[in-house]
Amino acid sequence: MGSDTGELDYVGAEAGKGASADGVGGPGLEPITKKQHERAKNFYNSVYTSAAARALYSDNVGLEKGAGPWQDFYKPKPMHMYWFPSRHYVRPEGTYYDQLLEKYKKDQCIECHEEVTPGIVHDWRDSTHADPKKNNFFAVRTRQIEELIERDLDKVGCNECHGEDHDELHMPTPDICGNCHPKQVNEYLDEMEYGRPNHVDTFTANVVPPWYPEAARQGYLTSMFGCDYCHGTTEKCDICHTRHKFTAKEGRRPEACMSCHMGFDHPDAESYGESKMG
Repeated sequence: MGSDTGELDYVGAEAGKGASADGVGGPGLEPITKKQHERAKNFYNSVYTSAAARALYSDNVGLEKGAGPWQDFYKPKPMHMYWFPSRHYVRPEGTYYDQLLEKYKKDQCIECHEEVTPGIVHDWRDSTHADPKKNNFFAVRTRQIEELIERDLDKVGCNECHGEDHDELHMPTPDICGNCHPKQVNEYLDEMEYGRPNHVDTFTANVVPPWYPEAARQGYLTSMFGCDYCHGTTEKCDICHTRHKFTAKEGRRPEACMSCHMGFDHPDAESYGESKMG
């Protein structure tokens, strides 16, 4: 196939040859187009199609102001920087954090986190990120990603998702995940074609109504936490398959959906539980 047929618009075609879903041969993997890759890496431009919209919802303002049309009427709580990281994430500060940076070099993420957050390290060691070529099924898919990003991946370490510089750490948002997983991010973005409700628009659905400024005015902004965790799906792939294992099978289990799709305003889990399927 020559370049005039569009071969140069694809990546991962060679890696997929002869691989099937069970990794034992058969048809190749579906190629990833450069257009898909660029769309995934520019996730927020697809969700918020104007600079004015991005200024309201995805441009980082730290914890100095909120989001949406009421952004100047409340200041988010520190937990918001983890639920809505593109908008609110700020670098950790404090004496203990500075001491850790002195004790560990920037390439000693695992050693540092074994001390401060050992559960995260334990989950990561059990994940495919820690050993992306552990069997043929994953090795084939990892080769496709390697061709996509034009380098080898013997493991997916902390720096792949959080950056190399402690002064500019970031949380993994869909644009970052999309560098390696563009097919999944494109499928996610495609939800918007079918209108609301969808997972992509959950952040705007949370901050456009005047709930935040009113809760802040009355002094109980933390009451919004019950909404915030689930409405962070705009920004967080790990809502459905949680960090730091990120297993696809977890995201397919009913329990993954039920943790958000429940309660008096959308009792989907309760309805499922009362059904013959549940």
